[in-house]
Amino acid sequence: MPAAPQTTKHNRLRTCSALPAESICQRFAETGACKFGYRCRNLHIIDGILNGDMIHPTTTLPAVPASSNQDENNVPSPPQFARVSPACPPIAAESSNCVEWPLPRPPPSSTKQLAASRNPRLSKPRLSGDDAANKGHAAASDQLLPSNVTCDAVNNQGDGQQVLAASLLPLPPPQEPPVFLGYNMHRWLAHEIEALVHQVDVKMHTARDKQRRATMKLSGLVRELWPHVTVEVYGSTHTQLCLPHSDVDCVLVSSKTLTTSPVDMLEALMERLEACAWARHVELLRSARIPILKLHFVKCRHPVKMDVTCGHSPGHSGMEARGVVDQYRMAMPALRPLVIVLKSHLHAKGLNASYSGGLSSYALVLMVVRFLQFQGDVHTAFKEELEPHTDEGRQPCVIYTFFRTGMVVWQGTIGMLLLQFLDLHIHFDFHRYGMSIANGGEYFEIDPAATAVSFPPVSPMVYIMDPLRYNHNIGNSFRIHEIVHAWRVWRDQILQRVSLKETLT
Repeated sequence: MPAAPQTTKHNRLRTCSALPAESICQRFAETGACKFGYRCRNLHIIDGILNGDMIHPTTTLPAVPASSNQDENNVPSPPQFARVSPACPPIAAESSNCVEWPLPRPPPSSTKQLAASRNPRLSKPRLSGDDAANKGHAAASDQLLPSNVTCDAVNNQGDGQQVLAASLLPLPPPQEPPVFLGYNMHRWLAHEIEALVHQVDVKMHTARDKQRRATMKLSGLVRELWPHVTVEVYGSTHTQLCLPHSDVDCVLVSSKTLTTSPVDMLEALMERLEACAWARHVELLRSARIPILKLHFVKCRHPVKMDVTCGHSPGHSGMEARGVVDQYRMAMPALRPLVIVLKSHLHAKGLNASYSGGLSSYALVLMVVRFLQFQGDVHTAFKEELEPHTDEGRQPCVIYTFFRTGMVVWQGTIGMLLLQFLDLHIHFDFHRYGMSIANGGEYFEIDPAATAVSFPPVSPMVYIMDPLRYNHNIGNSFRIHEIVHAWRVWRDQILQRVSLKETLT
């Protein structure tokens, strides 16, 4: 018969465990807490079955009859979904594919015969010394048992009680967790994201040397033209939020006040670059809000794309933004993996260019920062510790813990954070609300005058306030409806367990 649910005096649902009642902490079973904690001499078992809780067969065991005088052949077969403590994993029998369970204590006569016939050369199972020396519960004897009997129940100084001991037979191989378990889906997604970030790190490790050589070549050429001008790298390349195909953003910074216009400086630099063998595809964008000189460094197997601007251009705040992003990246461990996976998706869909209505890298970083501020004031990251027996075959995930006013408000994996980010912005009203990361961050309502109906009507833009310049919007993404649609499709693919490698191609 299956273990019958029981209700404690505190209305906490629990079931009859297959373990002997003497080995279970009654206070923990009734109240869910014990003042002795991990020092308690008894087991802390959580056996409650919640409504709608689906139990995988690999995590279940049948209930054992309370009577110890039953015959071995009369032990009823276990039901498929009877739940017991994870401390009693199923034991595979050697002679068949079925599962054998703890049997009643043998008579004293057979116990003496077994104790007298001990031989270290025998291949019969034997209790480990660690379990026999367990002082937290009743010590188990180290006697030999018949080959068809498991050691989950052994004699205990002739008092007729059953005690828990380690299983001598090997556990069944770990099985793939069922798809319907949301926690396992989040673990799968977390492993996918961590694998993607690791792949990006490996590629960027090999690309750093090429980027460094390209920057040194450009710096030498700039010093020949203007000895007081240096080349500084900013943007995602400096903040380590870039992808292998990202451009290297460089800015010309002078120690003196420059009277030459940015366009004239970039034109002079373009003339010198066209004569260099290591520079190809040199192009100057004069009509841009901030003039940009684009070129390819070709002194390597894969060309390095570079964007050169002037630091004294009106509205140029690349160096200041670099410091802001660096501070948030070091304070928010979840920022980098989220930005990398989101940038990879936008790049795969062609929605990462701000001049074509997409979402720029800086705007995406601020959007992720605001989302993490919404989750908690601060957060930490640590790698979970898995139990060697119950979590065999699993890979540990990085767990992120969010705090607000000194208390834990949320904890989960990077996969959970990605799904929450997508859910939030899929249903976000970008036409009505904007976001800012200043002073702890906020989602604010946009001035109705800015959202007035125009003729012809225009698509809503993303209102992301620049933390460096008050009332300056850096979003300006008029294709936000396409981005939201792409995020919705991506979210549905993730819930169907489509690998990130397939969704990012």
